[in-house]
Amino acid sequence: MEVQNLVESVSRELNGRVLLVATGQQELTADSTLQKIQDRFTVKVVLKNQDVDAVVRRVLLSKEPAKKPGLDSTLSSVAGQISRQLIGSKIQHTAADDKNLAEDYPLLPVRRRFWESVLRQADAGRAGQLRSQLRIVHEANRKVAPNAVGTVVGADFLYSQKNEDLNGAGLLLKETQTLIHEQGEKDSLRGRILGLIHLIGLLPTSGHGDIGVRATADHLVDLLVENLDHDGDRLRQQVPAVLEALAEEGVVQQDGEEFRLQTKAGREWDEAFRRHHAQVTDSEMSIERDSLLLGEIRRALPVSIQQGRAKESRKLSLHADASLPPDSDAIPVWLRSEWDEGITAKQFTEAARSLGVDSPIVLVHLPRLQAPAFAAAVRNKIAAQRVMDQQGIPQDDEGKQARSAMQTRLNRATEQVNAHVRDVISKASVLLGGGTPPNGVTLRERIELGAQDAATRLFSRFSDADDDRWPQVIARVRSGSAVDALKAVQHDADPEQHRVVKQVLGYVGPAGTPASEVEKAVTSPPLGWPRDALMASLGVLLDTGVIRATLNGSDATTADVLKQTRLGNVQLRREVTVLKPAEKIQARQLLSSLGFPTDNDGLASAAEQAVKSLVDRAKGVSGPAPLADITVPSGIQVIVSTSGNDRVHALLAAKSELTNFNDQLGDLERRLKMRTSSLDLARSLATSAAELEPASAARDRLETLAVSRDLLADADPVAPIVKDLASALRDAIHRSAVALRDARAAATASLEQQPAWMALDEAQREALLTEHRLGAESEPDLADPSAVLKAVQTRPLQGWTAELDAIPQRASRVLEAAIQLTTPAAKTTTVRVPTASLSRADEVESYIDALRTQLLDALSSGNDTIVVRG
Repeated sequence: MEVQNLVESVSRELNGRVLLVATGQQELTADSTLQKIQDRFTVKVVLKNQDVDAVVRRVLLSKEPAKKPGLDSTLSSVAGQISRQLIGSKIQHTAADDKNLAEDYPLLPVRRRFWESVLRQADAGRAGQLRSQLRIVHEANRKVAPNAVGTVVGADFLYSQKNEDLNGAGLLLKETQTLIHEQGEKDSLRGRILGLIHLIGLLPTSGHGDIGVRATADHLVDLLVENLDHDGDRLRQQVPAVLEALAEEGVVQQDGEEFRLQTKAGREWDEAFRRHHAQVTDSEMSIERDSLLLGEIRRALPVSIQQGRAKESRKLSLHADASLPPDSDAIPVWLRSEWDEGITAKQFTEAARSLGVDSPIVLVHLPRLQAPAFAAAVRNKIAAQRVMDQQGIPQDDEGKQARSAMQTRLNRATEQVNAHVRDVISKASVLLGGGTPPNGVTLRERIELGAQDAATRLFSRFSDADDDRWPQVIARVRSGSAVDALKAVQHDADPEQHRVVKQVLGYVGPAGTPASEVEKAVTSPPLGWPRDALMASLGVLLDTGVIRATLNGSDATTADVLKQTRLGNVQLRREVTVLKPAEKIQARQLLSSLGFPTDNDGLASAAEQAVKSLVDRAKGVSGPAPLADITVPSGIQVIVSTSGNDRVHALLAAKSELTNFNDQLGDLERRLKMRTSSLDLARSLATSAAELEPASAARDRLETLAVSRDLLADADPVAPIVKDLASALRDAIHRSAVALRDARAAATASLEQQPAWMALDEAQREALLTEHRLGAESEPDLADPSAVLKAVQTRPLQGWTAELDAIPQRASRVLEAAIQLTTPAAKTTTVRVPTASLSRADEVESYIDALRTQLLDALSSGNDTIVVRG
């Protein structure tokens, strides 16, 4: 905590300007307290093996110069014993070690590398660094110092130095530690062997960390030798005997040539292995063996090969039954075995010859090799796997160690089984029908080369279409050059005479043939032609009119067919009628004039679209009165009822009829467009002129037209009606406008007789007239029938009468407003003149007297001004 506080204080107070360096023989991660501050030290420097070696040699293993010649002489005399150390492992003695022998003495380079490998596993890499090695080497020096020159440190010395640490780290069970100690007290060699076996057991046995050291008698002797001059021969006699005794006592467990320490849990696992090993039946072993061999054959089998210049893909099919492979489009690879079928090499050869030289079958034979050893390895693998599956994953250290040992046994058995499988596969035989062996070194190469020959036999007529230029033919067909498209494959004659095109045409009947059937026939044995050859042939035949196609029941163009990745919905039919080039040109010209330009490929389809369009257009201009009832020419029905080239012939036969009908429809469509809007205008004008007597005749003619079929007649029946209705409305509107203008003028003249009005300036008068709608009004726009309709819709005829009747009332309101403006303080009242019907002079006098009395009463009531309204 003090270190952490110091680091934080220095960094904070000095703003990081001081660099703190932490050194030690262990990493910061080695201690839980130091781990808390490891992020403060971002640059980590770890000692390399070379650095450790240099320090160890300089501090502990330095030699007096005067003693070196004697040491060199002694080491030279035992060079053979040194060089044989751990032969075959990754850490065996090398020539480069010779120069370091004297410097490393009393350690051997091989044993130092062994120690480093063990320490990396034991202490996660930290113990291999300087302090730990210094301590171990120092203790080793002390042990060997009293002995004669030529005595080295045994590799088991590491166990005596590290067993307590291993126990504390969970890498050495207390039971095992006690066992090794007790055996060492009985016999020191026993203790040394068991300690060394445990150290070797810490090393990985696979992957990058595997150094190839195993707990075999030979490796144990190499690591135990101390006196290089005498110990070798003695230990080679003693160690195997001690190991045998330990195995009989159940102290160690033997697995092949290797030994491992036995614990209670280990004995249980070993007993389980022996039990399962005895229970494995011959049948189970055979099934597992055959499965492994078959799996390896499948991995060696190519999925497909490519045949010829066209690089046509051919699939390979593995057949592992005793029966003959069935016929198919795939190249059969028939697996025969001396293991389960008992087929010897001689019988295999005879069977291949009996098939004949035309057979497309590739035969593979698996010989029976090292059967007892193979069977034993398979049994060991099955038994070890069953123990692993049955025992599960233990939670205690002893169980984990036992499982690890069983996993090692399983790995070894698996490696042995795989080695046998590879041996059998490497010696497998490959023959073609007739007994010819293909070339090649590996099994895969021989199968591939054999499959090439088999493909030639299976697809015996493939050479007829074997060309890599078929895509060029397809491209020419798509560009419209079907007649000379086959020039791309060096064929200048009639397209139908090309052997591939002729074969494809032969599969197409006049009654119709599914394209999928043609494809199956062309791509199956004995043809096996490329699909590009088929599509190119179909394209040429379609474009030249020899066959025709339908897609989902509708006529299909060459382009439509060539776009299909699957031909299941395409039907092909050989044409009985063939179009001449001149007929194709005429048909294209006619269809273009009808609005459906096309190429030779789409003549039948375009003809169908053209007549359908004419029928639809005829329906568009036909209908209930006043529309016409258009009859479709009989030639169209003939075209619709035929198909293919017959349809094109029918089209040409009805050329004049179709052209005239097309022109007639064009005229009717133009009339319909104009007269429909004119008829709507006439109907609107008639509605607005419903009360006008002068418009009655035009309205009658419009009603007559509505029940006739003359709307699209040559002479326009609507225009005169529109003209007459507009004229009658125009006259009525004009009369009403004149009357309204005169009434406004009279009202204005009457106002000009009033003193209050004359007292106003011009702007005030104009404002009052505008406010009360007595001002001048622009003349209505009556220039054409549309303008007349707009005018009458803006102000109907009844509206003009209402405007005229409102003029006197508006004039009275204007006068009242003028009085208010000129004499604002005057008191004004309004007197309405009563309506009366007078027929005699006395009635007039009475009416006037009553009016006089009404007016005088209004004045006598204190009013300054009286406004009289009718």
